[in-house]
Amino acid sequence: MTGLIIAALVTALVVYLLARGYKPQPVLLLGGMLLLLLTASLDLNPLLPENKSTQFKYFDIFQIFTDIMSSRLAGLGLTLMAIAGFSRYMEHVGASRALFAIFEKPLKTIKSPYLLLVISFLVTQIFSYFYS
Repeated sequence: MTGLIIAALVTALVVYLLARGYKPQPVLLLGGMLLLLLTASLDLNPLLPENKSTQFKYFDIFQIFTDIMSSRLAGLGLTLMAIAGFSRYMEHVGASRALFAIFEKPLKTIKSPYLLLVISFLVTQIFSYFYS
């Protein structure tokens, strides 16, 4: 129960800081680090299993951070390279111009950029089911 209360308080702090206009990247990073620090300080749960632990709970925070960043950044870099390669190939074969020619008139009928954003997001999510 203590962990739930702490998580709610840190989440409220993060929402407050984001609403005040602070940059989301450092706010979310520090919010996550604060949760890990409080978990370690209050002995709410072990941060890492015994075989991966550094045997000092405060160093485990940085081990978790390192593990998460290395796996996520490697995957993100690979994804960005694949997207850039696909985009360059589609430009090379002329598919970008053909797609624009097809969708130019229907997209001009949508006057709200926010509605276009929502529609684009939904279409992208549908396409992502076929790619992954």
